[in-house]
Amino acid sequence: SGRKATPWHLDLVLAQQQTLEPDSRAVLLTIQHTAFGILTPEHEHPVFNERAVRGAAGLFLILGVSGWMVAALTDDFSLLRLFGVSFMIDMFIRLFLGQRFSPTLVIADFFVRNQNPEWVDAKPKQTAWGIGFGMVLWPAS
Repeated sequence: SGRKATPWHLDLVLAQQQTLEPDSRAVLLTIQHTAFGILTPEHEHPVFNERAVRGAAGLFLILGVSGWMVAALTDDFSLLRLFGVSFMIDMFIRLFLGQRFSPTLVIADFFVRNQNPEWVDAKPKQTAWGIGFGMVLWPAS
């Protein structure tokens, strides 16, 4: 025979080859916002993009460390107060109005828009953000 022998696993791969046309289901990504979290076709429960959440935390880290450095070096606590107020407002918005209205999550979502989302369960985020909101309210009272 004129056919060259191929290993059995390569024959399986060649037999399973399909056309490279895009899957129409993969093109349409439907995301539905809920009161807390996002519903995606792959998940039955609300989720968050962990990359955007980490980016928002990084923005607060920059503001907090900058405020602390300015306060430590110049005895001017205005930037640290701005950090506290902005953190409290952002946590309030995330918890009670929804993540799509949170300024830091919107900015962070813009920065990670070209990355594949890393979806994580929304319930632990709600608990953590509630603790954070409580911690920032406690000194204010």
